[in-house]
Amino acid sequence: MTNKKLLLMGGIVIITAVIIGAGVYMTKRPVQVAEIPKPEIPEETDTSDWKTYRNEEYGYEIKYPADWYTYEDMGNRIISTFSEDVLSKAEECEDLGGNSAEIILRREDGSIESKLEMIKLYHEKIMRGVVTTIKIDEPIVKEIVIEGENGYRISLIYYEHSIMCEEGTHIIYLFPDKNSKRFFHFEGDFRGKNREIYKKYAEKFDQMLSTFRFLE
Repeated sequence: MTNKKLLLMGGIVIITAVIIGAGVYMTKRPVQVAEIPKPEIPEETDTSDWKTYRNEEYGYEIKYPADWYTYEDMGNRIISTFSEDVLSKAEECEDLGGNSAEIILRREDGSIESKLEMIKLYHEKIMRGVVTTIKIDEPIVKEIVIEGENGYRISLIYYEHSIMCEEGTHIIYLFPDKNSKRFFHFEGDFRGKNREIYKKYAEKFDQMLSTFRFLE
């Protein structure tokens, strides 16, 4: 991955990079998962003109907006508002029109509950200013149901980070893979100069999850 890609994917990298370290810390101090709302399903929308990403190896498919792009990067599937070529040439937020969306789709081993606790612990450390100077609102954790599988949606708003276009919204979906003992970890970073635009990008991510289907 080029330095430019590292710059523009800073949101996802910064939010997730310390989770492994948080897991080590978590073994020393139990973390209580806060009480969360009743399950809810992402709102559906008309996706008839959207494209479909299909992963035969992991046994699922998901739709994404027709004017968005998808490509492989460092073993991860990326869905973004800009192409890999545009990303490689961009120097800063303004090169992408001031707003962008980047989503990573992956499947992981382990326990969803443990992953959730590690993420919550990391967010707690951010709020205390332990791991970064980014300012964030209190993360919101909700239970969700996707294709009959119970999971979680974690969201937060962050501020004052010039590398990530100053502010944005970060959303994580965790839910089981019914065909294995693993779970899916879909993570999106939506940032920019115009809050209304990047909020609409985040809404499209939620709409994408309403199209997720396991392959028969």
